[in-house]
Amino acid sequence: MAVLHKNLVRETFLGLSAEELNETQQQARSYLDAFNLFRGWKSASGDMVTLDPLPFVLEHQEMEFLQTGLAQWARILTALYHDLWGPQTLVQNGIVSVTDLWRDAGFEPGYAGGLPEGADPLTVVGFTLQRNGDRWQVVKVDTERPSGLGYSLEDRIVHSRCFFSTLRPENLLRMAPFFVKLKELWYRRESPTVMVWTEGPEDRDYFEPVYLARYFGFPLVESRDLTVRSGKVYLKTLGGLQPVDLLMRWVSDSAIDPLVGNPPPASGVAGLAQAVRDGRLGVSNAPGAGLLARPVMMERLAACATALTGESLTIPVAAPGGGGNTLQEPYWSGTDWQERPALLRVFLARFTDGWQMMPGGILESTADGRTARKDVWMLEPTAVPQVSLLPEGEKPSFIVRAGELPSRVADDLFWLGRYTERAWFDARVLETWWQATYQAGIEAHLPMPELLTEVLRETGAAKAQDENGDDLEPWDPRGWRLATTLSEVERISSHVLDRLSAETHRILGSFGSRSMPEARSLIPRFFEDLNLRLAALNGLTNENMTRSAGWRFLDMGRRFERAGLGLATVTAFFSRDTTDQALTVLLELFDSSLTYRSRYRLTPQPAPVLDLLLLDETNPRSFAFQVEQLSAHIDELPRPLGRAHRSVEERLILELSTAVRL
Repeated sequence: MAVLHKNLVRETFLGLSAEELNETQQQARSYLDAFNLFRGWKSASGDMVTLDPLPFVLEHQEMEFLQTGLAQWARILTALYHDLWGPQTLVQNGIVSVTDLWRDAGFEPGYAGGLPEGADPLTVVGFTLQRNGDRWQVVKVDTERPSGLGYSLEDRIVHSRCFFSTLRPENLLRMAPFFVKLKELWYRRESPTVMVWTEGPEDRDYFEPVYLARYFGFPLVESRDLTVRSGKVYLKTLGGLQPVDLLMRWVSDSAIDPLVGNPPPASGVAGLAQAVRDGRLGVSNAPGAGLLARPVMMERLAACATALTGESLTIPVAAPGGGGNTLQEPYWSGTDWQERPALLRVFLARFTDGWQMMPGGILESTADGRTARKDVWMLEPTAVPQVSLLPEGEKPSFIVRAGELPSRVADDLFWLGRYTERAWFDARVLETWWQATYQAGIEAHLPMPELLTEVLRETGAAKAQDENGDDLEPWDPRGWRLATTLSEVERISSHVLDRLSAETHRILGSFGSRSMPEARSLIPRFFEDLNLRLAALNGLTNENMTRSAGWRFLDMGRRFERAGLGLATVTAFFSRDTTDQALTVLLELFDSSLTYRSRYRLTPQPAPVLDLLLLDETNPRSFAFQVEQLSAHIDELPRPLGRAHRSVEERLILELSTAVRL
């Protein structure tokens, strides 16, 4: 490791061979794919964003200038918030016109006086800057939610894994202490409940709150997870309502509270704005903060700064349209270095000792439909100390075996279990039908494809007609339920990104992107690949997930679906054909042929087949096994204290279990 300066960093990276650069850049792409799961790192055109090998370097003097200038911006934005949502002296003095405020900036009166006395409206602010000659200018600010904060952290982690072997600077400021201080800022009170609040997978920036929730160790919640009772915000969990103290907001102003707005938003948490106003909930950043970043307010900011603080902006506002940017940086194209215009994005957080700039950021360039990003290095003149991620003096923690599970997450995991089991069943029956029809040879029992066709229809695995009423052949993928099921697997799993491992999500995320095969020759390989992925998924969830309430709901969904499809299939077979070959196919469908042969050593007969598939509690594919597993899960579900009687669910499963055993 060494103390480096800007020119040495550039010379070192620009001197690498094309082979070295492409190899490390490909390695970075693989890390990003692993981090980003479904979303994130997509440009406006849908192309993957590239992480450039050469970092953008800010040395001490320039870094200090930006720190001072942007801290001034943050103080002015704070004063502007208090004025616009308070006395509105700027409007009274004509600096901000009524038209500017109400029509162009979209002022929402429901947020007026929305903070308790002495509360700070801004916690983290993002700034996008350009350089005009040798002067920095602010192009835009992010006061609603600091988009890019998670990506800049990811940049640093990925870049350090892939490129730090080239240079290991001792004087590079680390980002970890900044995030430690940010976490400590929210933990100023005793044992607060802090959560990351997101709009859900429909949000194009959904990956960022997921990534930050994992990094901080905070629960990830959506608006439907929260409710307000007697002016206090609670998380809806299986065990009841859990109070919430602070929300790290990744939700736009227009989606905070359906009781605020004209017209009111379709989403949000009813009563949340009043809870913030009463000081019973902290939100970063405060509701209504997005008003500060509107273009009309940026145009008036210099005048507002003088009126509110008597100061002139050290870093001015860029002219509308972003013209005049002279910041050009070399980006690796795969064959050579190309100069491209770029914008710098940095972040400031309000700590107890004032506003502090995060020692990192993003330098982003978009040209020719391709987006590339650089990690931002901030170098000190001398070596900097290594700082642990763990804060000093941390109190010992109580041992906890299980966390609270939001009821929405429990529902999503239950349906994820159902859909993955349904996908396994459909693939199994369709593959068996395909083999019986096209691969069984001349010795095959001819009625078998017809029987399996009826099973496909009765279990819903394949439709007989399309939306226009035209007949569909069983081999036509347009009629298979499997395509819809796999899409649902991907959709639901995107709602539980923070609940499952990255390995699990890589498997889940590949389902919805797999199109149904158009050529018959590709169908066998399709089923083989799908079965392997489903087997890997079951292995990961069974071996790697802790046996918490989340895992129980996932497994309950799987057991519930397996029991229903199993009964439907056995009924379809026994109502039509109980020949040796039909029973053999039935055993194969439920992966029970080996067990049957090891026990009976004779051709399949109805009575032992029924016993194995319905009543045998040791067979993981039997109906009785599913009932017993469901019973065990229901016994472990949270229940109200002091309840003297069995719940409806417990009574139903007891009745069913007794009927099966008798």
